[in-house]
Amino acid sequence: MTRVRTALPLLLALLAATACTGDGGGEKPAPAKPPRLKQAWSVPSSGDGVYEPWKNSWLGKGILAFRTGQDGKNLVGHATSSGEQRWQLPLPKGTERVCALSKGVNAKGIGGILLDAGDGDERCSVAAAVDIRRGKVLWSKPLGETSEPPNNTPGVSVGETTLTATVGFHGLARFSLEKDGRKLPALPHVPKDRDGVDVIDHDGQHIALHTRSEFAVYDADKGTRLWHRPVAREGARLEGLVSADPVVLDAQEKGHRNYRAYGPGKPLGKELITTNREAPLTGRGILVATFADDPRTYAYDMRTGKRAWTAKRTAAELDVGIRNGALLSARQYSSLEKWLVTHDLRTGAPRTLGRLTGLKAAARPFATDARRLYVLGQTRAGAQRLIAYELPPRGTAKRYTPPATQTPVQNPLGAACDAVTPRTLRTMKLADDRPPPESCHWVEQYEPRGVKRELEVETEKHDDVAEAKKEYRAPESPLASGMLADARPVRGVGTEAKSASSGGSRGQNRTIVLARHRDITVQVVAGTETLHRDKYRHSPSPEETERAARSAAADVLRSLRAPR
Repeated sequence: MTRVRTALPLLLALLAATACTGDGGGEKPAPAKPPRLKQAWSVPSSGDGVYEPWKNSWLGKGILAFRTGQDGKNLVGHATSSGEQRWQLPLPKGTERVCALSKGVNAKGIGGILLDAGDGDERCSVAAAVDIRRGKVLWSKPLGETSEPPNNTPGVSVGETTLTATVGFHGLARFSLEKDGRKLPALPHVPKDRDGVDVIDHDGQHIALHTRSEFAVYDADKGTRLWHRPVAREGARLEGLVSADPVVLDAQEKGHRNYRAYGPGKPLGKELITTNREAPLTGRGILVATFADDPRTYAYDMRTGKRAWTAKRTAAELDVGIRNGALLSARQYSSLEKWLVTHDLRTGAPRTLGRLTGLKAAARPFATDARRLYVLGQTRAGAQRLIAYELPPRGTAKRYTPPATQTPVQNPLGAACDAVTPRTLRTMKLADDRPPPESCHWVEQYEPRGVKRELEVETEKHDDVAEAKKEYRAPESPLASGMLADARPVRGVGTEAKSASSGGSRGQNRTIVLARHRDITVQVVAGTETLHRDKYRHSPSPEETERAARSAAADVLRSLRAPR
C-alpha cells in the first residue's frame, strides 16, 4: 500500500493550467515550456566542497562569498561578473576555522563572522569583521566563551555601525565597526544576571530579547529600546526575530507558538509545531511563510495581520528569496529541469522567469540579485559547478503546461484542521479564536494552568477502497494504542465509523474515533487530564470528549462531502 498522509481525500490539481490562447485573432498558444535561462558563467566549485551556501553566503559589492571545506572552515569570494575566485580569507592568528557568517553584509560591504579559537572551552569564541571586497579581516575580538545561539541562528550580525554577537546561550556583546572593534555598553533595561535573559536573536538592525518578564526589541546600532511587551513567565518563549518594523516575532505565548504581529496583535498563519523550520521571508510589509503538511504559500500583511494571498506549491518547490518586490521560487519538474517562478509580494500575481536545464535534481539555487541567479549543482556528466544565470527583470504572465509526469500535490493535513469547526473546539473546551495548528494537534494547558485538553486529527488516503477497509478493521494504530479493539460502531459518520473511550472521570478521559469514507480514513483522538479537582469545571466531561471526537471526524468528512 502506498500511504499518503493528507487532510482531505481530494488531491490538489497540478499547479499550472492549460496554455493561454488568443481570442481568435491569430495569436499562437504559449509554448509548452518557458524559455531556458542563459548562463552568465559557469566555474568549477571549490575542490574542498561548498558548505550549505543557502545558509552561509554573502552577496554584495560585486562579490559572492561562501564557506567551503570540511564543516565550512574556509571563506572564499568569487566575482559576480565572471565567477573568478578573488580571495580566500586569511584567518587571524590563533583561530582555526570559520564557525558562522552573518546573514548578509552591510551597505559598506562589511560582514560578521565567528571563528574557532581551538578546542576546549574556546570553540567559536572569536567575533570578527570582514571586508567582502578585499577578503580581509578588519579586526577580531574574543568573546570569552563559545557562542551558542538558539534555533540554528548564526549568532553574529552586522548593522551599519555595529557588530552584534551572541555570547554563550544568553549573553550579548556589541562592537563598533568604526572604532576597530571597541566594545560597546550593555543594553539598557536588560537584567545584569544573564540567567534573567532566556533568548536572544538579532539581524544586524535589531536585537530581540526575552527576559523573565517581557519581550523587547532594540536598535542594534544605537542600543536603544524600541518596543517591549510584558509576558507571563510560563508558556512564553521567543523563538526568533522576524521583523522589527512592524514588530513580528516567532514567539510562544500561553503555550501557543505563532508568527505574531504585535501591531494588530494577531497571529500570522497557523500555530507552529515543527522545529528546524525555514525562516519566513519578508518584504514590502508582507510576510511569506509555509507550514508543515500544507503545500501552499501564505502571504500576510504584517501591519494589519490579514492574509494577503495564497498560492499552491508543487511537490518539490524551493523558495530562493525576495527579488524585485516578488517571491522567487524554483520548481523541480524533472530530474534535470527546474522552472523559476515569482509571486508579487502585495498581490500574489504569478510570473514565470524561465527554466534551468542540465542540472541534477539536487542542484540548489541559493542566492539572487537584480540581474542573476546563483546555483550550486552537479551537471548531467557529474561535474560540480557554480553557475550564474541571467534573469529577466519581471518574466512573463503567460501560463505554461507542466510536464505530464509531474506528481500531483497532495492536500495537506492543514486543510483537515481548517475543517474542524469552532463549535467542535468549544465542546472540547479549546479556544476557538486561534489559527489551527499546522500538525492538526490542538493542545491547551496554560488557560487555565494544570488543565490539559487535546484534540488530534490524522487523515490518510489509501491506494483504494480495499486498502482503506483493511486499515479501518486493523485493531492497532499509532494513535489508538490498541483501544479500538473494543470499539463500538458510530452511526452517521462517513461510510463506517467506530469509537472507544477510556477513563470515566472529568479529570481524566480519552476518546478515539476512526471513520472511513471510500478510500479515506480519519482518526481523531480527544482527551483531557486535570490534576486538581477544583479545576474540573474547565475540563470536558467524558460525554463532551466523546462528542467532540465524533464531531471533529464529521467535520472533516463533511468537507469531502461524505454522506452523513
